[in-house]
Amino acid sequence: MRAARVTAFGEIEGISVAEIDQPEAGEGQLLVRVTAAGVNFADAGMVRGTNRRREPPFIPGVEAAGVVEAASEGAPADLQPGARVVFWDPMPSAFAEYAAIDSWRCVPIPDDVPDEVAVALMVQGATAHYLTHDVSNLAAAQTCLVYSAAGGVGRT
Repeated sequence: MRAARVTAFGEIEGISVAEIDQPEAGEGQLLVRVTAAGVNFADAGMVRGTNRRREPPFIPGVEAAGVVEAASEGAPADLQPGARVVFWDPMPSAFAEYAAIDSWRCVPIPDDVPDEVAVALMVQGATAHYLTHDVSNLAAAQTCLVYSAAGGVGRT
């Protein structure tokens, strides 16, 4: 399978595409054929080496959407082969044609939601929930002003 690979820490432009062995779903995992992957600030930090979760060589990408190709025994009924899912995994592997992901990290995608939208909501949705429920603990009668819709992917 083809995968983006980081062979040395550096700038994003240093990512190369390589042919590598396709992973297999291990115990408690799903094999997902990736159809869309998100690019996040965490990915940029991992590639640059400022957010070291793995040492090179590795496949970047912490979130993706795709189709379940294989499920290990005991996988939930809604996460069987053919199901569309979105996932987030702090150990990157999403910038590839296939990823083996723990099934508990996968969420079914509703039929009316495109893969690109589902993957765009994964980390950003979790971040919004965290900020409004854990950091500020907004109550039902309170409002929140969002004064910027920016991210850190393009920042240096």
